[in-house]
Amino acid sequence: LALTYPEHEVIVVTSAPHGVPPPMRERYDLKACEIFFRRSLRTPPVRALYRSGADTRLLVVECDAHTRGDALNSGVNLARYRYVCCADHRARYAPDSLLKSMQPAVEDPALVIAVTTMIAGSQIGRDEGDPGSVSEILQRLSGLRELLGRGGRKRLRLAPDGLPGFTLWRRDVVLETGGFAPDLLEEQADLTLRAHRQMLRSKKPYRIVHIGEPVGTASNEGAFDGLLAEHFRRRDAMTPAVWRSRGMLLNPSYGRLGLLDLPQLLLTSAVVPWFELLCLAALPFAPVVGVLTIPQLMTVLAAIALGNGLLIETAMLRTPLEPADRRLTGLMLLAPLEVFVGRPARLWARVVGLTRALSRPDPMGV
Repeated sequence: LALTYPEHEVIVVTSAPHGVPPPMRERYDLKACEIFFRRSLRTPPVRALYRSGADTRLLVVECDAHTRGDALNSGVNLARYRYVCCADHRARYAPDSLLKSMQPAVEDPALVIAVTTMIAGSQIGRDEGDPGSVSEILQRLSGLRELLGRGGRKRLRLAPDGLPGFTLWRRDVVLETGGFAPDLLEEQADLTLRAHRQMLRSKKPYRIVHIGEPVGTASNEGAFDGLLAEHFRRRDAMTPAVWRSRGMLLNPSYGRLGLLDLPQLLLTSAVVPWFELLCLAALPFAPVVGVLTIPQLMTVLAAIALGNGLLIETAMLRTPLEPADRRLTGLMLLAPLEVFVGRPARLWARVVGLTRALSRPDPMGV
């Protein structure tokens, strides 16, 4: 509500079993209301609608949303403006973030169908210098290393670089493509693929713009850790989203997207994790088969650990995190070991999740 923008509304979707939190109901003076709207996208039933007496731009929806896709579709049905902004309650956005991100769409609304953004880390440290558990530190280190690869590319990448911020979609495109998938964790990537397919089939010119500068931060350290964990889960769920659009793979009708981008994404998400895990598992056996001597193996391991540590510490310099001294010390000490502990564990989780996803039939694949 504090964002600097000439005219916008805020729609908060809550799940019916939990309802609207009492502090929110009191702070914003929420009152039940009736609104007539078109149910353009199929969603679970809407149980109640509340309008804020303190700020009429705020509308709270209580519905039986079981997934993020259900909630987003409910919000899109009630949205009144041409663009919808999909935000996360765990993030805190800069006051001018929406104004800057909407600039490409305002300049050419007929061409720009979506704008993606990212957020940085939190500037709030843990209380009393608590460094967190070893698993939390390893997850933080993995996330910091991945955030180092983010950039200001103008073309949308389905595999997210860094923590995703809010995403702006032109509402008519969301409706034409059938809305957000309620059964996929990576609903944004799935919608992006379907939007590409829709626009290419209709031979309409379009652009999807990515804003490289962070538009905000996580609300606190706990939110940052939660966003990192979700980032990994969404990346691991990328393959089912791509596989659902497998009809575009190597199809010349979709140009570069079908011939290069999707095959590359499928290769990196479905094939590369197996080879990474195999290489890490085979490395200790190098002296047994005579590929390396034990001193050479130790030198290789030390070089990998130091190189990984340098990457992560470089990412710390680029990410506006200010953890307490004990937490920073834990991060720095475990940084060289992350590649041998945290990375194999994540690779194994990716392989298990990928195997389960591909073993399930997907009747919606096109």
